[in-house]
Amino acid sequence: MKTATINKLIQEFDAIERIAPSENWDIAFQKKLNKSRMTKSNNVTKFNALMLLLLSVNIAFIWNASKTENTKSVDSRNETFKIISEELLIPNN
Repeated sequence: MKTATINKLIQEFDAIERIAPSENWDIAFQKKLNKSRMTKSNNVTKFNALMLLLLSVNIAFIWNASKTENTKSVDSRNETFKIISEELLIPNN
């Protein structure tokens, strides 16, 4: 930029009047901050509740799967032992 252009811009900047906030600016700004905090707090609470629900469902699925797997493995093992005992002619007590 040319020096003349820069000087002109500086003079225009210096000529700008001082801007002062209105009387209720602090109150309005505080209300907006409080509203945004409450909205964010509600969103975080909903997100945490959703994560807790998903975690509970996953734990229930894992517990149910391990429970049924254990009974299936015990049943299959009992069947195997029963077949072996019948083949070896071992009497059941």
